[in-house]
Amino acid sequence: MLEQNAIDRAKIALGVRTDVDLAKTLNIAQSAVAGWRKRGMVPQEQAVKIAQMTGVSLDWLILGRNQPHNGVVFYSAPDVRKLDIPLTDKIRMLSDWHIEQLRELTLEQAVLEQQEKKRQG
Repeated sequence: MLEQNAIDRAKIALGVRTDVDLAKTLNIAQSAVAGWRKRGMVPQEQAVKIAQMTGVSLDWLILGRNQPHNGVVFYSAPDVRKLDIPLTDKIRMLSDWHIEQLRELTLEQAVLEQQEKKRQG
């Protein structure tokens, strides 16, 4: 397994794959993430924000020690409800993967509703 740095762990916590998606999710410039890579660290303010959004431990996120969530890594959307930003910015934070998951769930729900209507009618 490849060694992870704090930036890689931030991407895991937020459920994103690229530095570009990381920047979008955090609503920061892509050049900021490039700067983190050069310095080999995630700034404390951003690390705290990521931990608050996802529930991962700062010890894991910053230092790679222990486990993020009692031994389980959750690959899920950040909890944008906790952020005090406009709804349009929250929507922009969702990666394409999360949007696709939402589409699939919506389709599944529609199919189940149709099946229920047929069963009742």
